[in-house]
Amino acid sequence: MALSSNIHAAMEKNAEEFLRKVPIDEILNKLRFRHILSPVQVNNIKKIDNQADKNTELYDILLSERNDEDFYKFCDLLKESNVRAVKRFADKLRLDSQGIE
Repeated sequence: MALSSNIHAAMEKNAEEFLRKVPIDEILNKLRFRHILSPVQVNNIKKIDNQADKNTELYDILLSERNDEDFYKFCDLLKESNVRAVKRFADKLRLDSQGIE
């Protein structure tokens, strides 16, 4: 499994914002239910105390172990957030993955 080059570039471009804005505790179980993360990965992330470290772990998994379909499922999950900044970030990730600025 691998991300396409456009999605990989979008993830790298938005890495800092990803670490700040992704509501990991809010979406962790949903990531498992949508088969983006395995139960073991979810448990490993739950063991991490620091929010930024949890997001870094998720970022690394998405970047190195997931495919384009998982990326789009992840963006859709962010769009379900009640937080406007998180929804905007999901839109930005999608647009950047298509090469649209």
